[in-house]
Amino acid sequence: MFVWGDEPEIYWEAHQRPPTQGIWKMHMTEGPMARELSRQALDALRGSPPDLVAIWDWGEDDSPIRKWIDAQYRPLPGMIAIGSR
Repeated sequence: MFVWGDEPEIYWEAHQRPPTQGIWKMHMTEGPMARELSRQALDALRGSPPDLVAIWDWGEDDSPIRKWIDAQYRPLPGMIAIGSR
């Protein structure tokens, strides 16, 4: 699974390791490391796409990762923030 948000504790609760180095959305969308962390995350996600993606903050987002998620996943029935392949 991959969580696009700023709540990485979900990995702990689910007993899962994050599939990317970047685990905070804010670090991949703003700040001095955003471009590099975003590139690394996209490479990891493309190389091994997760079965499930949870979008924690469904607001406006034109980041490369969000664009990739929107192109690769569809919302689960009755959910707007969780998608599956």
